[in-house]
Amino acid sequence: MVDAQVEFGSKQYGEIMNQTYNHELLQCADIIQLDDFYGIVAFRGMRFFGEKLGLTPDSHVLDLCSGIGGPARFFAKTYGCRVTGIDLSDFNHQTAQKRTREAGLNHLVNFHHGNALEVPVPEESFTHVFGCEAWCYFPDKVQLYRAAYRALKPGGVIAFLEAACDTPVRLHTEELLGLVQYESIARYTAMLQAAGFERIHHYDTTDLASKDVASAMYRLITKREQIIGSMGAELYFSLLEIWAEFLAYFSEGKLTHCGFIAQKK
Repeated sequence: MVDAQVEFGSKQYGEIMNQTYNHELLQCADIIQLDDFYGIVAFRGMRFFGEKLGLTPDSHVLDLCSGIGGPARFFAKTYGCRVTGIDLSDFNHQTAQKRTREAGLNHLVNFHHGNALEVPVPEESFTHVFGCEAWCYFPDKVQLYRAAYRALKPGGVIAFLEAACDTPVRLHTEELLGLVQYESIARYTAMLQAAGFERIHHYDTTDLASKDVASAMYRLITKREQIIGSMGAELYFSLLEIWAEFLAYFSEGKLTHCGFIAQKK
């Protein structure tokens, strides 16, 4: 559990991430066939959003908070583009490298271990900066968006998938990963503008996210004996509660899910 006093992005925060993202969680994700997507949205959302980004073999994507590399490998395999990922968790970093080698994509995809705001990134060197349901943990999103702006070539694209809410909500997942700071659509838009981006578009991906969560929950339930037997009941019920909570909040309108795309001048 992340203490509220632990500074986001600190060494202590990174150590907690290593405890949270571990072999047991990865094994569970493999059993229920999440295809290397840890987030709420999986293949449905990634396919939909990927088609909006205009990726080609000439594209170079910077994936901030890249996890175990599922989105990075999806982009590289589907569009033939290059992807550079950065993640704070050493376990995620090592797993991303291993699975990328196994997928035969290490000629297109590479990863760096560290804080996404601290790892040196060449300015104006990427066509796209991408985030998949991880930027909600950044307390200062304008700072993050400005870092993305600096990394992008002129005319480059920032794109992210994230939940959104008009009224703040508290989630069970925060007991594991710390405070989640979802914003309203208007706030995301205003912060992108403050960072210098223009031509801002957002897409409602709530239905896609709900379907991805429901599919994951169904597979989790059908594999419960195997998961509980291998990894214990605590992990099983934690995942079940997290996904059920998101599904309930989506259906009640407390949360929506969105994809944002904006352009550097």
